[in-house]
Amino acid sequence: MPSTEIRTYFGAETAPLYGALHLPASRSVRGAVLIVPPLAKEQHDALRGLRRLAGVLAEDGFAVLRFDYAGTGDSAGDAGRADAVQMWIDSVRTADAYLRALGAGAPAVVAVRAGSALAGAAGLTPPAAVLWDPIGGRAFARSRAALARMAVGAGPGTWIGLDVHADAVAELSRLSADALAAPRTLVAARPGAEPVRAADADHLTVDGMPDFLEAGTHLVRIPDPAVADIAAWLSDALPDRTPVTVDPVIRTRARFGGVEERLEDLGGATAVRTLPAEGAPARSVVLCATANDTRHGPNRAWVALAREIGALGGEAVRFDRRGAGESGPVTVGEVVPLFPESGIDDVVAAAHSCAGPLLTAGLCSGSWFAAHAARAVRADATVLVNSVLYSWRLKAAVAEDPGQDLGTPRSDPAFTQSARGRLKHLLRRRLPYPGWRCLGRRGVTQVPEVLLRPVVDGGTDTVLVLSPPDAGWFDDQRGPEGMAALARRRSAGTARTVRIPTGDHPGHHPEVRRVVATAILDWCRQR
Repeated sequence: MPSTEIRTYFGAETAPLYGALHLPASRSVRGAVLIVPPLAKEQHDALRGLRRLAGVLAEDGFAVLRFDYAGTGDSAGDAGRADAVQMWIDSVRTADAYLRALGAGAPAVVAVRAGSALAGAAGLTPPAAVLWDPIGGRAFARSRAALARMAVGAGPGTWIGLDVHADAVAELSRLSADALAAPRTLVAARPGAEPVRAADADHLTVDGMPDFLEAGTHLVRIPDPAVADIAAWLSDALPDRTPVTVDPVIRTRARFGGVEERLEDLGGATAVRTLPAEGAPARSVVLCATANDTRHGPNRAWVALAREIGALGGEAVRFDRRGAGESGPVTVGEVVPLFPESGIDDVVAAAHSCAGPLLTAGLCSGSWFAAHAARAVRADATVLVNSVLYSWRLKAAVAEDPGQDLGTPRSDPAFTQSARGRLKHLLRRRLPYPGWRCLGRRGVTQVPEVLLRPVVDGGTDTVLVLSPPDAGWFDDQRGPEGMAALARRRSAGTARTVRIPTGDHPGHHPEVRRVVATAILDWCRQR
């Protein structure tokens, strides 16, 4: 049967949680299922796969709720709190209560990764439970800290995708993966996983979990067979009930912390608009997501920044372009492209939805979309973070292959040693700059001035924020020569670079986020 997906706030008015309720289109349901998500970057990488699972279950007649824990995603609350684990456990209970209030009976639970530990600590009493790739709090915390040290070089308070407090890490480490009990339990684990002690449980081996939740590139691969198997198991495990018609409470606006947030649809792109709690906004900011990431930004940077902008009297829009995050249907075998044409339409629509002076911002591929919006609407300012693509033209390899990874960037030894790589190196060194710029205009190579010139000529003040690897790419592509050329043009807009001495390309390092926030908030404070 057809299904529908409804985004809503729920829980306390002053500290609402964000959720998405999946229902049969008829709203006649035969049971309910609560999906308890993983934590950190896994929470965002899993989003489309969990949307697919929720949609399949809704088509089978179930009411299904996905949600963000307090202090994560689009829910209220700050990250990095000492009491974060208790907030997450309370979030699970609040989500369970919301589903129970529908009158469709006690909800079954699908708990993913560290969500298994949190669901167990919440003391839920589901009729059936799925522990999907479960992991205890201690093992999860150790793995996240180790990954952050290696990949980002950040301190213990930063995991990739989540800022954490030492007290919260200690509390999470005390939670086991197998505390959630139910009359029927399915353990859906990856091959070779440490056994989970769940009495009389059914077992399912799930392939493809590293590509789903621990992908080494921008690509996230949904384990479609696992989604189908878990949905089929739940359909069989849940007791037969007489269908009931549900009338859920839906809230698309929330006020907390001195701001108002609204859930919106911008021509098919799901969005959250943050506004001052009182009065009209003085300035507007559009925040663009990158690659497969969601509208929340690295370590939820866009959410925190949007709320700071609202508290300053401004307006911020963060959105998922169509085909990414919560926008568009989730298809079997999908690969989310980096630079779809529809993404340009989405960011321009977001820009047109704002009033007053406008700044656009984005990281990596998101900076390319931010530049498109700035050029299209002649934005007052733009902040482009760790840009890789400096051409308005997409290379055929990128346009035709959604899985093409530009890298960070072109550091593959195989490329640098190839005939093409050696030729590009020679051209970089020997070709006069006007000739190099011409190659950039034709899309043969990446030349920063090619992207920046029409934006600056249109009157947009442009800030290019560069982490160390991206500064190296900028210099290799003769970016300083392009900045000097722009300075000589005396355009209507200005251009400058901000080089960060430490930090990573995806922006998880706190110093990257701090520099970006400073650039945007300083603009918002102007009068």
